[in-house]
Amino acid sequence: MGGEKLIYGGFIYTKCKDGKDKRYWRCENWRSDKCHGTATTDNNNSVTVGQEHNHGPSPTRVELARIKNNINKSAINSTLSPRAVVNSQLAGISDKAKASLPKLKNLEKTVGRKRYASGEIFSIFRVDHMVSILWVIRYFGCRYFGSFDTLGVDILGVDTLVVDTLGWTPSPSFQRPIFL
Repeated sequence: MGGEKLIYGGFIYTKCKDGKDKRYWRCENWRSDKCHGTATTDNNNSVTVGQEHNHGPSPTRVELARIKNNINKSAINSTLSPRAVVNSQLAGISDKAKASLPKLKNLEKTVGRKRYASGEIFSIFRVDHMVSILWVIRYFGCRYFGSFDTLGVDILGVDTLVVDTLGWTPSPSFQRPIFL
């Protein structure tokens, strides 16, 4: 499911390989449905369709792929809560796409995983409340480290941030959660 994708003519292609001046693509259904549909792109991103598909185009599948791609991009570029990111990307989608979507909770978890993988924001989900821990490890002399909710309210304070070669560890005396 991962990797680079090309949407063209209502079909979704996955990158097969790179050539000298071309990139080769094959239908995303090449393994599951034995589809032999192929395409190539040149340096100018001009698409040439090779072999034909053994199935028709799927506008719903294309719409879902675009939605998931937009959610992944917004997860990294937005400071909104995961629920707000998902809701903003689902506004105005077709009924067919809505019926084929994964559960909203799973899409929200995708936002958290993308943020964690990017290393910028780590998300903790607790009773429908997202806590964003902003990484401040680069400030080595830090005497105070906190985590903030989406409104900027400090909900957990840490007196000392210990930085070691394996990562960061809060001091043992930090066990003072404050929930507002």
